[in-house]
Amino acid sequence: MGKFTGYLFCSDLDGTLLNRDRRISAETEEAIRYFQENGGLFTMATGRWYDYLERYKPGFSPNTHVICLNGTVLCHRDTGEVLLSRPICNKDSVVDDAKKIVTEDDEIWGMDVFVDGEDDGIGFSAEELIGTDFSELKKIVSEKEIFKLIFTYPDVGRHRVERMNKKYGDRYIFARSWSEGMEVVSHDAGKGAMMNVLRNMAEVPIHTTVAVGDYDNDIQMVKYADIGYAVENAVDTLKEVADRVTVDRDSSPIAKIISELD
Repeated sequence: MGKFTGYLFCSDLDGTLLNRDRRISAETEEAIRYFQENGGLFTMATGRWYDYLERYKPGFSPNTHVICLNGTVLCHRDTGEVLLSRPICNKDSVVDDAKKIVTEDDEIWGMDVFVDGEDDGIGFSAEELIGTDFSELKKIVSEKEIFKLIFTYPDVGRHRVERMNKKYGDRYIFARSWSEGMEVVSHDAGKGAMMNVLRNMAEVPIHTTVAVGDYDNDIQMVKYADIGYAVENAVDTLKEVADRVTVDRDSSPIAKIISELD
């Protein structure tokens, strides 16, 4: 038993755990090791696939399972094996829904489809979609599990996400993951939903979940956490729901939070 036994700490990757040079600072690596050595469980909750984590080892390794593809997949901390997945399940309507989303907005740039553990999406430009029968997407849906979609625009805007969640919220969750990108996952997925699954799977009882992020796709996780943080560089929509705001991504925010928990 250690001072952090019973804590589960889930951190977003880009813009949070990684600084602007896309590195994990030495201070952060040391703080995470200290947290883990004293009983705490620390992991990532990211929009990326598990394999992306390999570039940050051995300096950083999670000691519990990893939340990937924005909370649609839970991967084994050591092997990357998929332990649980929540793909978009309404295959009968996803093509029609995607077609409506594309054709109802003339600002759209394109769409990416993420399937079966691939870190890179299958991309379609607006020109490849508008006025077509979506036969390529139909083929993908018939052959693969779809974990998330990304629609890109010159600027997603809060209003667009709110409109989509109101219209399609019984089937999907829409969230900005960067200013031009709107991600779509199943209504029963998300980083927060998967964090709760991970909490219940832990080998030791979890009394406190801690979550930190920087963008709208972290809102669910930060809201669900017992202590939810936004980094200083986070968007205002995340800061509005966070319990606390910490330092920016270039000032080792994870180390700062762990020092507050100590």
